[in-house]
Amino acid sequence: MEAKGFKVKRGGGLLDDIFNLQKAVVNQNKNIIASASNNSKGAFGEIASDAFLTEKGYAPLHPRKKALTEGWGETGIDGVFKKDGVYYIVEAKYKGTATLSTMADGTKQMSNTWILGNNRLINSVGPSVFQDINAVGYKSLLAEIAPDGSIIYRELNVSASVIGTFTP
Repeated sequence: MEAKGFKVKRGGGLLDDIFNLQKAVVNQNKNIIASASNNSKGAFGEIASDAFLTEKGYAPLHPRKKALTEGWGETGIDGVFKKDGVYYIVEAKYKGTATLSTMADGTKQMSNTWILGNNRLINSVGPSVFQDINAVGYKSLLAEIAPDGSIIYRELNVSASVIGTFTP
């Protein structure tokens, strides 16, 4: 698989300049992130998850963060990826300080209702990819990021409950 703007590395991963920046951010901060602000931990989690999945050959379809100060206070979908014809919607959480939220109306973050509500998905990927995702479906993943940058992925059901571990 080769996505536009990416170089395929041995083992099938997709590399680009953003990937290289993300790997550098993870490597430079993994030993000090535990004492950082919650905003920095959130950005670290998103960056670590993006870099890991990209390296495993998942094509990122969303705008990607490149620095720990990028996107503070933003709400929405953290990552949308595609591999082997399957779409993955990912929410990254720094382990120990963040969990999936429940909105005031009772909607749980990463439930199908939340993903499709408030134009979150279309805002993340644009109308063309949004239409394709609606046609073929997607898997929802929760990425739990440890201070050392290691990640455990959990597959979620339509209600955002964990149904198992996912190995990319």
